[in-house]
Amino acid sequence: MSGGRGVVVAMSILAGLGQRAGAEAPPFALGEKETIVFVGDSITAAGHYVRYVEAYLRTRFPDRAFRIVPAGRRSETVSGLSEPNHPGPRPVLFVRFDSDVVPHAPTWIVAAYGMNDGIYHPWSEERFGCYRQGIGQLAAQARAMKARLLILTPPVWDAAGRGEPELAKGEAYSYKKPFPGYDDVLDRYSAWLMTLRSAEVDVADVHTAFRHHLDTRREMDAAFRLQRDSIHPDATGHLLIAMAVLTAWNAPGLVSEHTIDAKGGKELAFAWTPKLPMPMDETWDAASVALERFTERFNRQRLAVSGLREGRYDLAADGAAVGTFTADELAGGVDLSGLETFPTTARSREVLTTLRKRAAADAVQAAVLDARLLELCTPRPIAITVRPAGGGRP
Repeated sequence: MSGGRGVVVAMSILAGLGQRAGAEAPPFALGEKETIVFVGDSITAAGHYVRYVEAYLRTRFPDRAFRIVPAGRRSETVSGLSEPNHPGPRPVLFVRFDSDVVPHAPTWIVAAYGMNDGIYHPWSEERFGCYRQGIGQLAAQARAMKARLLILTPPVWDAAGRGEPELAKGEAYSYKKPFPGYDDVLDRYSAWLMTLRSAEVDVADVHTAFRHHLDTRREMDAAFRLQRDSIHPDATGHLLIAMAVLTAWNAPGLVSEHTIDAKGGKELAFAWTPKLPMPMDETWDAASVALERFTERFNRQRLAVSGLREGRYDLAADGAAVGTFTADELAGGVDLSGLETFPTTARSREVLTTLRKRAAADAVQAAVLDARLLELCTPRPIAITVRPAGGGRP
């Protein structure tokens, strides 16, 4: 993962959405078998946050049947609006809904619209009315299919580094020359979307997650960006979207945990069959991952060894060194998800690599890669050894 300027030491803005200490975790929203269709504009079409969500589902629930259908389309809206100088009318979801969504018989539809729907103009009640109507139509069609609907508020439109566009005489605002206050429009769209939460519709507040994250990071680094063109998020921005989706679904943060008692001994050998952690993209900004407490909230994998004599111990997995820890550290539990040499970490990276390959594969190759994903995500036993550091006395 790429680093930021300094380490951000702060509580995550989204921490309040997670499980409170001592409280019973709310149930995970997804069942044993789900088909999830992701619709949206170019942010969804890029596919990164969709792959992150799928990587979580495959590694956390390897015995469940989840089918992920990426169905984003560049430039798309639900409002049916286009800028006057846009190269042709913007595509509208409902023109392709019956061909791209209905045949998959989704149990969930995840929808991400709004960035294009205000067509980069100032606030307008008329344009907002078109957006409301489009979201209402989407909710009605999901209800008719008996599919649950998760709506994502749009990311921010980031005005940092942009000035007032120079419009030629008679030229209107557009995605190339947006209204400088366009994020205020998205603020209002997002606030309205948040009022739609109900038994049939859930809403993940991506907009607030982006705004708070940007504000916090820029206290340390004024040049920090999640969107180099003000619109399309980078990999770290897609992580924030994926985390918002998983938070809305009450996704559990624990991968696997195991506790074993050495009973006063100084070495130990045992087998453990953990799940894979959610793979971490090497291009995520490290300071952002730390700020959002990603591991604590979504990727905890804990191994604890109690009862060891005082001293330092080498931990190995399948014969390969993992790290050296004190007896107290092992007794308190070691989080393995970030240890590069632990076998589940290496396999989880291959899961993300395979998902990327599948995105560009034909049907035959995709079937082969799906079989490989199933194999990768199936938990397998790992031989763990704990011995005095360096082979000496503890």
